[in-house]
Amino acid sequence: MRITVIGGGIIGLSCALRLAERGARVTVRTAAAPQDTTSMVAGGLVYPRHCEPENRTGRWTAVSVAEFRRLAAEPGTGVRSVPGRLLRREHRPVPDWADAVGGMIRRTDVGEPWVDALEFSPPLIDTAVYLPWLAARAEAAGVRTEYGHVESLDTDGVDLVVNAAGLGARELVPDETVVPARGQVVHVADPGLGEWIVDEDDFTYVLPHGE
Repeated sequence: MRITVIGGGIIGLSCALRLAERGARVTVRTAAAPQDTTSMVAGGLVYPRHCEPENRTGRWTAVSVAEFRRLAAEPGTGVRSVPGRLLRREHRPVPDWADAVGGMIRRTDVGEPWVDALEFSPPLIDTAVYLPWLAARAEAAGVRTEYGHVESLDTDGVDLVVNAAGLGARELVPDETVVPARGQVVHVADPGLGEWIVDEDDFTYVLPHGE
C-alpha cells in the first residue's frame, strides 16, 4: 500500500512511522522541516485534555502512556515520567481516564481559587529532543520526506492520504472553521523544578524540561 502523510510534525511523523512499520510505502509531504513545525514548541504533557469521545479516551490514553513510558527507558528520546498536579477551579468527578495514566490522587488542600488537584505522573516529552529522534526513526523505517508547499489533498497514485496538516488544514482543505485555539509559550531557564503544574480551567501551566 502506498500512503502519503501530509504534515511533518509529531502527529504526521508518528502516523508515518507506524504505517511504515506495518509494511506500507510511506511518503511525508511537508512545507517545513521538523524543527520548524509547531510541534517543536508543544508542552509535551501526555494526558487527554478535553478529548472526545469520552468512552474511548481511556483506552487511547492507556496505549499512549504505555508506549511513552517504554520510550522513557531509551536514551535520547526526550521522554520522562514526571509527577505533577492538575489544579481545578470547579467541582468535577475524577475523570474516567484516571486509571489510564497509572493512578491518581485527589487532593483538596490546595487553597483558593482552586477546589482540588489531581496528582499523577504522566509522560512529559521534551519535543525539541523527541521530534528529531522521531524523524530519524521514521527515516530508518523507510519513510521518505518531500519538502515543499502542499497545494491540496489530491495525491495521484496513492491508496491513502493522511491529513496531519494541523492549522495548515485551514487553507489546504479548505476549512475556515480551523483556527488556533490559544496559547503563548515562554521558554525560561529551569531552576530545578521537580514537578509540573497545570490550571485546567484557564490552562496556564509550568512544565519543567530540565534546562
